[in-house]
Amino acid sequence: MPASASPATANLSKAPKLAVDEAILTGESEPVNKSAAQGQNMIFMGTTIVTGRGHMRVTQTGPRTELGQIAASLREQRRGGHASSGAGSKRSAGR
Repeated sequence: MPASASPATANLSKAPKLAVDEAILTGESEPVNKSAAQGQNMIFMGTTIVTGRGHMRVTQTGPRTELGQIAASLREQRRGGHASSGAGSKRSAGR
């Protein structure tokens, strides 16, 4: 069975032998073992389930997830970058 991306952030209620690649969020090169135990029971949107199975209760979707917050932050920085480069272009054109 191919690996699949988690479509939402969720709490695990069952997770026998579940391993998740969280590199998209953490940069870690090795998959993280997950379980239903407190502190190991979160699956984040966009992370890849490498092995195992699990039951999860969705807690966040879209912009409310960690990945959604990163995307919003990048969008905001990009807007700020466009505004400053646009101002520089106007000054150059006026000379």
